[in-house]
Amino acid sequence: TSSTMADESSQPKGEENTSNAQKVQQTQAQLEAIEKEIRENQPLTSELKPMIALKTVYDSSDPTAKFFVSGVDYLSTVYQSTRMTRGDGSCYYRSFLYSLSEHLMKNEAELTRITKYVKESNAAVINVGGYDEMAIDIFYEAIVEFFDELPKMTPEKLHEELTQENATSDYCTWYLRVLTATFLKSDPTRFLPYLEDGYMDIAAYCQTQIEPMGKECTMVSVLALAEAFQVRVGIEYLDGRPFEDKLSRHEFGPEESPTKLSLLYRPGHYDILYAK
Repeated sequence: TSSTMADESSQPKGEENTSNAQKVQQTQAQLEAIEKEIRENQPLTSELKPMIALKTVYDSSDPTAKFFVSGVDYLSTVYQSTRMTRGDGSCYYRSFLYSLSEHLMKNEAELTRITKYVKESNAAVINVGGYDEMAIDIFYEAIVEFFDELPKMTPEKLHEELTQENATSDYCTWYLRVLTATFLKSDPTRFLPYLEDGYMDIAAYCQTQIEPMGKECTMVSVLALAEAFQVRVGIEYLDGRPFEDKLSRHEFGPEESPTKLSLLYRPGHYDILYAK
């Protein structure tokens, strides 16, 4: 009897395990299909688009979209165009890298300064950031090579370089995350009060909120990256909130920096702006 009971009880478990495995496979297949669709329809960085093209994202007949639509109208008076980045959690870092590169191609002195900073950064990344030299080496080498090659690039070559899948953009983006984390760790007393979600430890915050590639950039990270590179980053906030004559704009990094980047924030996402 006990043998029969054991046989009966084991069979449903086997079926359950098979069912769970099938569900996991189906979920994985769905995720892969979504990722494939994103890759096909959302390049890492788009071609330049007229500012007004952003209106197509919003339904003007939807009352909740009212201030998004009027916000685009305002942006169109100040900015000529936009370059959209893929919404994969790394959009801020990709936007920062692309916009920074475009500015450096026009300013030799700033290119020299920032290339020097990047080349010398591995010491701080290892000693202050606490990262293993072997673990970061491939990413460090990739971003150094990228900045070394930048003076020889045309705008078309830059776009090609930063739009390739699983290549320069990803390697450089992750190293930007490391530089952000290292800068935060260099002055924990200053940055600790600004951490979201009640974090009480900078290292833990960096490990969970900055280092993973899918994690969106937070305000404290925006500030840290701007200060690490000593550049000025201005962000226009198209967040659907009512506004009067212009959108909210916040500035990060040293005001006197000759390199000034303009980015656009929409809820959970960043793109690049180009002034008229």
